[in-house]
Amino acid sequence: MRSIRLLGIFLNLSGLFILGVPSETLRRTVDQIESNNSIEIYNSTEDIIDVSESKGYFKDTGCKIVETVPGFDIDVYVAKPWYSHQQAETADRPASRHHCVRIRYAAKTSASLLRYTFAVHDRARDASGNPADLRHCAYQTGPTGADRSKLAVAPCYLPRFAASPRWVVAYDEADGYALVSGGQPAWSAEEPGEGCTNGRGLVNAGLWILLRTPERDEGLIRRVRDLAREKGFDLSVLRDVDQERCEMCEDDTGKIKAWWGGERDCAWVGAEGRSGRIRCHLYGDFCPNTCERCEEY
Repeated sequence: MRSIRLLGIFLNLSGLFILGVPSETLRRTVDQIESNNSIEIYNSTEDIIDVSESKGYFKDTGCKIVETVPGFDIDVYVAKPWYSHQQAETADRPASRHHCVRIRYAAKTSASLLRYTFAVHDRARDASGNPADLRHCAYQTGPTGADRSKLAVAPCYLPRFAASPRWVVAYDEADGYALVSGGQPAWSAEEPGEGCTNGRGLVNAGLWILLRTPERDEGLIRRVRDLAREKGFDLSVLRDVDQERCEMCEDDTGKIKAWWGGERDCAWVGAEGRSGRIRCHLYGDFCPNTCERCEEY
């Protein structure tokens, strides 16, 4: 029943976009939806417990309740890029795209229409070096306490209740590491006593070991893995990320599939004038040199 309610609300909200409802009306609608605590179920442990059939949801599964970083300073956390060195597979980051993963946050000058406050560039490559970048939006789920270290990320056109958690559960700026979870783990590992994991879809999914540098530090990675184990995570889901040969800003020399199905190259993408600017917005990850995006790489 709850899934039907969520689907219906999402479809109704999508209809507002399609029909061109004025922005203030859309904003009020999003606010009204988010004010209903039974809808925003992904961003706090208490909410997940409340919507489960059993009030002892995590106790029943044997999963530790995850606590996030206290005293979290978001400005310091987003000031520099993060490089993934181990992460779990998710629907949008299968193992074939565990290459050159770098996550960069940028604070927006003002909140977006849907009240996102950060832009997120999640860069990655596949095994052949082809771009597999994601450009999303993010926000902090609360202004105080542990909620400051509970971020949520989604495509920028989706309302915030559809965002996936990015909980910072361990973080040390001086040592340059962060352990990030896609929310509260709720599935026990196949081997008893080996911790718990999130899903592998798009929401409530993922586990990341992030370092401030692309250079691999095996000692620091082992240290963060130990922290993850202590916090009750299943480490068997973590896969290495290849950070070798990632700093070259080169255009894709192959053909780029355009939105209508045709194939074009970077010369077409970087055409002068307004059309080129629009194409660089759409295909710039394939043509970073042509589109003058090298500073992002």
